Amino acid sequence: MFANTIADGSIIAVILMIYTYGVMFNVGQVYVRDQTGMMTPGVVRSSFGTLAIIAAVPMIVWPAIYTSLFDGLWSGVVMFLITTIGGGIAGAILGVTAFRGLLMGIHFYLATFAMIAAYWLSITNLPGAQ
Repeated sequence: MFANTIADGSIIAVILMIYTYGVMFNVGQVYVRDQTGMMTPGVVRSSFGTLAIIAAVPMIVWPAIYTSLFDGLWSGVVMFLITTIGGGIAGAILGVTAFRGLLMGIHFYLATFAMIAAYWLSITNLPGAQ
């Protein structure tokens, strides 16, 4: 189903997008529930964190759009389901909120760098871009 994306696109970009969505989804859940600010790292509450979370919003649909450009509509729909369900689960499995949020800041920085790399890899590897 994803043969053309694997052969011609950047599967690393898709994996990085799913990781970014998973981390930002879990960080966003903690950010909304944490009224006192005790469980949320300062970087998430800063202006940099706000910009990073806003820039990560397209990560919900961009893996599906990117995959559908290579393999068609149904692979895009399947990728959307993988991103929404698998991203949230992957963020929880990777321990974004583990140890009372101790790893949340580290994952947030890694997801921000992964987001930049994923955007760059996916945009430079669009169909017809070579």
